[in-house]
Amino acid sequence: MRRRVLLLGAILALCLVGGSIGAARAHALDGAERGLIEAINQLRIERGIAALRHEPRLARIAGDFAGASARGAPRSDRALDVSARLRDHAYAFLSMRAFADLGVADPVVQARVWAEDPERRDPLLDPAYQEVGIGRVDLSERFAGAAGEPRVNGGRTQVWGIVLAAPTSPVPAGWGERVLENVNIFRQRYGLLPLSRNRLLDRAAQAHVEDMARRDYFAHRTPDGTGPADRVDRVGYHWSRVLENLAAGQPSAREVVQGWIDSKAGHREAMLDKTVREVGIGYTYRPQGGSRVPVQHFWAMTMAAPR
Repeated sequence: MRRRVLLLGAILALCLVGGSIGAARAHALDGAERGLIEAINQLRIERGIAALRHEPRLARIAGDFAGASARGAPRSDRALDVSARLRDHAYAFLSMRAFADLGVADPVVQARVWAEDPERRDPLLDPAYQEVGIGRVDLSERFAGAAGEPRVNGGRTQVWGIVLAAPTSPVPAGWGERVLENVNIFRQRYGLLPLSRNRLLDRAAQAHVEDMARRDYFAHRTPDGTGPADRVDRVGYHWSRVLENLAAGQPSAREVVQGWIDSKAGHREAMLDKTVREVGIGYTYRPQGGSRVPVQHFWAMTMAAPR
């Protein structure tokens, strides 16, 4: 899985510069569900991949997904819209995968069945996924013969539902200081003076990231046409040169600065500008990505030379 990240850079200057067949349970993990998670994690550990963590919200969604699959629910059934259900449960994620299969009751055997099917094995062993929920619907009675033994399906009497997810969370406090530290270390390599933080430029940068997240766009100019210079003017900062770097999707200060350093679109040059002296840094977190900009993290760095 590749994380979606975005970068933008700009420079401005003045001349100065249900069903009856079975129902999924909403209670805690039973032995079979716990056993399936353990069996999947054993497959991951054998390959050097971190074990999955059980997440109760994912388990509830997986149980509903299994139930809807067992009763042959139409595609419009909300239980089958796992992304929507994750939002319902306030679960923020970078990516997710869900599936439901008719399988056997023995969790170790079921894990082996999935391990032999690339379509199932690949997501189960994807290191990007860190959390899991398991649900199941027992159809033993439906498939039982006169003696109570399964009569069809080769012993497949369980609908297993699974939801895998890569969760996301806000960048820890202190992100502004870490961005500034990394930018100044980069400038120092080229013999440039360090930038100092300016509260007015902070306000300009923060206002822009919050606006981008709220209105679901990613650009130097707002949908109303407001640009970097306008934002700096609005906070009362008197400037002769303004540069703005934007980024979206990076979950850490280190990654966002490295992205600008590696960029071919002017971000690196902006950070190495000899005339700027002050900087403002903005960051905001949106738990669910938007329809147009499907990321959670928005960054802005406004660099300026005072007039």
